[in-house]
Amino acid sequence: MSNKYFRFKQFIVYQDKAAMKVGVDSVLLGAWADFNKAKSILDIGAGTGLLSLMAAQKSKAEITAVEIESKSFLQAKENIELSVWKNRISLVHSSFQDFASTTTLKFDSAISNPPYFNGSYQSPLENRNIARQSNMLPLADLFSGLSKVLAPKGDFYIIYPYLQKDILISQAQNYNFYPAKILEIKPHKNKPLHRIAICFSKNKKPFKTEQFSIKDAKNGEYTSEYKELTKDFYLFF
Repeated sequence: MSNKYFRFKQFIVYQDKAAMKVGVDSVLLGAWADFNKAKSILDIGAGTGLLSLMAAQKSKAEITAVEIESKSFLQAKENIELSVWKNRISLVHSSFQDFASTTTLKFDSAISNPPYFNGSYQSPLENRNIARQSNMLPLADLFSGLSKVLAPKGDFYIIYPYLQKDILISQAQNYNFYPAKILEIKPHKNKPLHRIAICFSKNKKPFKTEQFSIKDAKNGEYTSEYKELTKDFYLFF
């Protein structure tokens, strides 16, 4: 059974109501994203509100978080209200599709750990399916919406299964988004790549691809690179 909450250095995330709990993917993505120049940030599929809270800690930006699932929305609201950045984070109870088609806001950055299972791994819990199944937010809808809400020089951070890398990049390019930097991720130094984090922008230019391991092959401990990346957030680093 998951812990009721997860405590970080500067905030706490309750997760007893949300379908998706605090996980390494979101922590890694939030720590990797660069928000130094952003004045406005969009969190797509807020869940517990973790990425919004990480973005608030890393920046001085105004943050808008969008969440469709009712229990997760209430969880994110609780966590945001408990934080010192509650006046900088606005939470919207909506699908991203509806939000993108109605908002007049333009964002400097956006971030998402989106649903990516396409019909497999169905859960008997509907709220978990909403959080996990890509039919709720297909990549085409994600990038179509981003083309409406992201500023011309804006960027978008996403983490996705490595085996779906080509599909992700192809869908992005259909809406004129191109990789600006890529992080290929191994769960363990002697295991194959399993996740990919990509920063997309509307400008097509040369980009750097780096590889990253979360745990060490010898002792199963977190690698020094993972500790360095996440040290501003985890209590135990």
